This record gives sequence, C-alpha cells and structure tokens, in this order.
Amino acid sequence: MDDLAAEVWARSRSKTRNNTEQRRETSLTPPSYSVVENKRGDLVNPVLKVKWPERPAKGRHSVQGYLRRKRAKEHGQKVERTENSSSCSDSIDEADRSAIPVAKKLKSRFVGIKPESKLRTYLKPTESVLYYQQPEEYFTIADIPLSYPLMFAYMSCEGKIYSYRVKETKGRDGAKMWQVYVKDKNLPDQPVFRSLDAMLNYYHTFAIMFKENGRVESFPIPNH
Repeated sequence: MDDLAAEVWARSRSKTRNNTEQRRETSLTPPSYSVVENKRGDLVNPVLKVKWPERPAKGRHSVQGYLRRKRAKEHGQKVERTENSSSCSDSIDEADRSAIPVAKKLKSRFVGIKPESKLRTYLKPTESVLYYQQPEEYFTIADIPLSYPLMFAYMSCEGKIYSYRVKETKGRDGAKMWQVYVKDKNLPDQPVFRSLDAMLNYYHTFAIMFKENGRVESFPIPNH
C-alpha cells in the first residue's frame, strides 16, 4: 500500500505541476479567440462559452492547442536561428580562406593577400606570381597596415623563394609603368613595363644560365 500511495501521490503532484505550468504560460497571454465585454466587465466568447483567460476544453483555442502552436513556433524560430548562424559561420570561414576573390584564370599570376610564409603553396621552381604582402603577425594596433604592398615572388630552381616589391613609376609621357624593385647591388636594375601583364609575360619567358653551376633561372637571383 505504501508503494501504491507513493505512486498516486507522485502522479498527482506531476499533474498539478503540469496544470500550474499551463496556467502560467496561458493566463497572461492575450486571448487567441474573439471576445466581447459583458455587463459585468468580463471578456467572454458567447460561441465558445468561455470567459477569458479560460479556454475551451478542445479545439484550436484549447490549452493544449495553444501550447502546441507555441512550441511549434519556438521550434521554428530555433531552427531559423541555427540556419542563420550556420550561414554566417560559412560566410566567415569563406572570408578567412580568401580575403579577396581571385578569378581562376588569374591564380597562376596573382594569389591575393598572403603572408610571405604561405607562398610556397602557390609556386613551383622557376615560377613567379604577384601578391599583396600581409604581415606575418600583428603585435600592436600600430602593426595594422593601411594598405598592402604589391609584391613579386619567385621560386628558384632550388626551391628558395625571393620576394621583391613592385614599384610604380611614370614614363616620359606620364603613363604608369611597373618594375620589380631589387635592392641587391649585385643585381641589375630590372626592366620597366607598361603593364603588370607585360611584366609577368616577360619573366615567364625569361631565362638566365649561371656559368658556375649551369643552373637556369627565370629571374636574376643572387648567385651564392
């Protein structure tokens, strides 16, 4: 008898708790059915024969019907938030992978914004590309650049990467000119070109042989 009494008490308590929760969720909500005010000031629905905040025992406007709609709405909002969050996360990830979009036909010539340490992924021996040089790390606010320098990167036949700044100059007629700026005194000044495309075409077909070791390069790198 003690076990039976305990079970009955537990069921009664659970039912009371559920009823209390339902009253709490529905008692302060506006009526989902039309109401009119009677002579006593009560809000009633003559057709459903209920007085607000009471609800019909069955149907759309019942407590169970209201709770079903409420839970379905909350679930829909949760799913929408999750999808929006996932979409936002995907956008952020995509932005991290490529700071600026680069057309496929350009990827063999221009690789976007990259730190110098990442260039090895985009180069093979005797190949060259253009890129905007991003700092390897930011330690202070002062380290954040207002712009990125345009750079020319070349990988030697031995796999070493050389990176030089692309300098913009002007010709005698005032037109823009481009040059790979090499600071090394042991290397000759590089030719000046009227376009970046012409500059890259030149270095993609250029060849120099070092007599000392027979090595052939597509850019005049220091001979160590």
